[in-house]
Amino acid sequence: MAPGAGPVGLLSPVRRKSRLSAEEATAYNEEVKNSAPLGAGSDDELAFRAAVELREFVIRKEGSALRAWCKHFDQDNDQKISLSEFLRAMRKLDYKGDATSLFNALDADRSGELALE
Repeated sequence: MAPGAGPVGLLSPVRRKSRLSAEEATAYNEEVKNSAPLGAGSDDELAFRAAVELREFVIRKEGSALRAWCKHFDQDNDQKISLSEFLRAMRKLDYKGDATSLFNALDADRSGELALE
């Protein structure tokens, strides 16, 4: 998935949500944001909410998800990030939430890595 495509457009676990129309994605995004806290719901819902939270956070900090990915997350340019890379980047960006839980929610396949597609 190209950065910025689909409702979230940052991380691979949310790829299946990209089949929604723009209106459906916006409605789903608002519904998820206003529903249960991260940690409640199905794996797909958790991954989607986590991706929305991360995308909104990095856009506020860097202006673009891709810029944040390149500048802070994927410093070895292998197009994937490990938990340690993720935690380091989130500390640099002064993230105040539970970055480990956020990573785990995004890591839907439990590979220990997040990939940019």
